[in-house]
Amino acid sequence: MNLLERSQEALSRSLLLLTLSMPKYVAQPFIEISTAVLALRSARLRKHYQRSFAVLPEAKRKQFGSAQSLARLSLKVQVNYWREVVQATRGRAFDDVEVAGVELLRASLAKGCGVVALLSHSGNPECVAGQIALELECEIMVVAEAEPDQLMRSLVNAGRESLGLKVLSFSKSDDDSSNVGLQAALAIRRHLARNQVYAALIDYAPRGRHFVASAAGQEIDVSAMAGLAAVDAHAPVHPVETWYEMGAIRGMVHPAVPSDFEVIVSRAERADYLVSEAWKVLSDSIDRNPVSWRRL
Repeated sequence: MNLLERSQEALSRSLLLLTLSMPKYVAQPFIEISTAVLALRSARLRKHYQRSFAVLPEAKRKQFGSAQSLARLSLKVQVNYWREVVQATRGRAFDDVEVAGVELLRASLAKGCGVVALLSHSGNPECVAGQIALELECEIMVVAEAEPDQLMRSLVNAGRESLGLKVLSFSKSDDDSSNVGLQAALAIRRHLARNQVYAALIDYAPRGRHFVASAAGQEIDVSAMAGLAAVDAHAPVHPVETWYEMGAIRGMVHPAVPSDFEVIVSRAERADYLVSEAWKVLSDSIDRNPVSWRRL
């Protein structure tokens, strides 16, 4: 990426950050300009959406025409997603959220082992998780890498807390990733022991594991952490589909992944099986709603 492209990307990101607290009618022109520039000029995003476009079903590739078209539409969706999370502090998050299948989580919680919910960066997982927490009157924990921008971090964390989510946030400045991973694993184990819900975002780049990185150059595999936590706690694993439908926030809880482990012996293989089966559901959802999936 040359200096001009880097400057244009930085300016576009700054404009998008400014739009988070603006009224929508004021923010929209800035969103249109900034997302168009990012879709055209950001080499990193171009590469990501070219790969994302390539793995779509043929009918969807014909529908969008090009990776750049998909990128521009997806970026606009993502900006509106961040606006929704940030504006949750104003009590506006649950106006248009519908989540089907919450009774499946209620039934799993009745077993007393906690629940692991697996989602993707699609639609608005924070608002969907917040709605689930509201309906179940439970506490939902998530593990997330802290946003690098301090203002963005404070806005996003405030929004997540307003949605009733308990966030374990780790930054790239953490010195020891193994210690960070251990802290997170222990916190998740205690959370499940209290018969609560742990939610993990498992994404593929474009279809590979989702990681939280630390400054030590190591990576914490959030997918494996979720699977191992479920195996150790005997907690049911539910895929939770999230997407946008005509601008409205939608979610669907799917039945728990079958956990008959007579054939699968090792702990790691059991964890991988649970995550892989959940990912099949989420991957199909992304194929149906590619614009709702984001990686900015």
